[in-house]
Amino acid sequence: MNVSGATQNSQKFALVFGGGYDSAEEGTSYQTSDSSGNWIYMVDALHGTVLWSAGPTGAAPPPNLALARMDHAIPSDVAVLDIDGDGYADRMYVGDMAGQLWRFDIYNGSNANNLVAGGVIASLGTHDDSAPHPVAAARRFYNPPDVAAVTKRGTAPYFNIAIGSGYRGHPLNTTIQDRFYAIRDYHPFDKLTQTQYNALTVTHDSDANLIDITSSVAPTIPTGALGWKLLLNQPGNSWVGEKVLATSSTFNNQVLFTTYSRMRAFHRTRARREPETTASTRSAFSTAARSPI
Repeated sequence: MNVSGATQNSQKFALVFGGGYDSAEEGTSYQTSDSSGNWIYMVDALHGTVLWSAGPTGAAPPPNLALARMDHAIPSDVAVLDIDGDGYADRMYVGDMAGQLWRFDIYNGSNANNLVAGGVIASLGTHDDSAPHPVAAARRFYNPPDVAAVTKRGTAPYFNIAIGSGYRGHPLNTTIQDRFYAIRDYHPFDKLTQTQYNALTVTHDSDANLIDITSSVAPTIPTGALGWKLLLNQPGNSWVGEKVLATSSTFNNQVLFTTYSRMRAFHRTRARREPETTASTRSAFSTAARSPI
């Protein structure tokens, strides 16, 4: 990170992490807000000084980027990308305890208050539902998104953001109906302003253009679709508490991830071929290293 006016180590190395867990999330029901953990920090890797933070509106002291929707804890790692290969991180993705998926753009060379713009691009739990919030939809993200760049002749490129929900705090829970998602970000190389983030249309689990591929082994995803979702239910639409407890990996047009269920004595490994990408070139980027996976 390159933060104007900040005291940084000579190589500009920084740590990026979420605010952590809130014990209020130990209750099975949906928490309308968390009192801790709902922050993101950038810290100088050598000096330990806070370079930048995002947090809820009305917090004291105020964060550099105050966001009204940042009302739930973020125990997950943050996926940090160097998209243009200049050695500085310029994009971040992360999920939270309300099933929200966040995106941030980093404007290197700016001061802390203008360094980052961001917001929610998908709300895949019950955050945006009217009260009472259904417990079955209280999906949570504990793991960082798995981000892969997808290009295909004749269509616009996008980032495939793969992430699964699962109540790690209560792995034996069978009430919550978890999913695995692949959300498509059709602005992979564009930096958005805060005004543009504030005007974004948020993707929801119920959106018809978020394609349900659960019952198809070879689904077709329409051009311009918001992405796809895989319901972790059983034949006959029964639910036994299958959930995602680890980060997925994308390789050779496939998204690989494991699931856990209390009804099984083993973990199940699922592999889904990313629809519409058999003729594409795809890669993911490690943290600020631009290493294809």
